[in-house]
Amino acid sequence: MRFQLKLICENLRKVKFTFELDASELVDEVLKRKITPVNLRMKDVIRDRRDRYNTRKKVKSEAGRDLDDDEKAKRAEEKAELNSLIHPDLTADDGCNPTGMYEYV
Repeated sequence: MRFQLKLICENLRKVKFTFELDASELVDEVLKRKITPVNLRMKDVIRDRRDRYNTRKKVKSEAGRDLDDDEKAKRAEEKAELNSLIHPDLTADDGCNPTGMYEYV
């Protein structure tokens, strides 16, 4: 019995789950047209932030400089751009997520 359990456990693989849900594929066409511009730009922003983070890690380790002020300015620009892309109907709706992206905690 113990040997059989050991074989079963050896055959199991670790599964990685994503921590983000993109609900834009689950909504109807009218809402999808409203959230698509913000959704696409938000994906670009997330990718850009990840790239900047990796670059900042390398620069900090090599030169020891702090680049937080540049990052804060860049994030403010991104926030203003994302707010300008939000459809007016979605702005008026309280509790609405205009990007259609959710993060699992």
